[in-house]
Amino acid sequence: METLINETIDTIVARNYKATSVFQKYAFDLCCMGDWTLKEVCDFKKLDALAVQNEVLSIFAEKEI
Repeated sequence: METLINETIDTIVARNYKATSVFQKYAFDLCCMGDWTLKEVCDFKKLDALAVQNEVLSIFAEKEI
């Protein structure tokens, strides 16, 4: 299974810009937290990093029409 926990927010968004919808949902500050890892941001915001990761991975799995 793919893991994004240790990737930075900037890296994740660069892979698929649609991931920003998940980050906006949880009010991630993409400007100031872009160089933080997904785990670091989730720990800071007291979120379940695996749950957020799974939401992002579901976006990665969506097919373009």
